[in-house]
Amino acid sequence: MSEIPLGIRRFLQREKSGDPTVKDRHEIFLLKINKITCLGELEGFANRRRILYEQGCNPWILPVWNADELDAIRKRKHELEQEQKK
Repeated sequence: MSEIPLGIRRFLQREKSGDPTVKDRHEIFLLKINKITCLGELEGFANRRRILYEQGCNPWILPVWNADELDAIRKRKHELEQEQKK
């Protein structure tokens, strides 16, 4: 089960309200990123809003990545690319 229940409106509402079950969104995000083991999965995760839109879903309920999250995605992409070269 994913630590980040993407697309669940109730989770997003708890996050905005400062609910203690969402203590550190960035820490949860990093746990999710580090579990990704292939570039295709990372691409899908990073572009989740576009992919949901293409499938006819409402992507606007998902938060936009902030600068720290974008940096973490790029770093993980670089790590996965380096692993593939080995």
